Amino acid sequence: MERFEQLAAALRQSCPALELRELEPMARHTTFRIGGPVRLMALPRSEGEVLACLREAERAQVRLVVLGNGSNLLAADGEIPCFAVLLTGLDALEWIRQGVDRGAGEVVVNSIDTDGVKGGFDLEMLAAVCDAVDVPVIASGGAGSIDDFKVLFRSLPKVDAGLAASIFHFGEVSIPALKRALAADGVNMRL
Repeated sequence: MERFEQLAAALRQSCPALELRELEPMARHTTFRIGGPVRLMALPRSEGEVLACLREAERAQVRLVVLGNGSNLLAADGEIPCFAVLLTGLDALEWIRQGVDRGAGEVVVNSIDTDGVKGGFDLEMLAAVCDAVDVPVIASGGAGSIDDFKVLFRSLPKVDAGLAASIFHFGEVSIPALKRALAADGVNMRL
């Protein structure tokens, strides 16, 4: 029996309700809708199932890929010899709490609803995360302007940092200009 068959058999035995798919096209699960089939995919619905997937993948010595909903993953069109664990249908706040309970020292919150849209951060989700944990929270996904950062830090003083990418990569905002604007707005900032 080959490794992926052994892995599937072990998971069916330890987690009978776990949904497993063989040769599942990655195009169904990536933002860019491209990618060939992974050898085996699991869709866990509980912490126990996720832990079983991680444990059994290590035991079977197969390549493991963990994906969130809307993952910005570029995958080859041919068969991908790996075990993919798709984390959907799980409560984000509960997973964040569990991560912190297990020792995560900070949380980066990247909301799929705002990432790449440049319409501002997901303030509702960030507020819920700040209320749920006592570690630094970093906001990611949604910044389109300096004003989006001002709104973030005015609205949610518990957020420790704001992260952006495309506005810097494409020269829409410079980091020194952002830092000066935030400092002038009363945000504690190293210049």
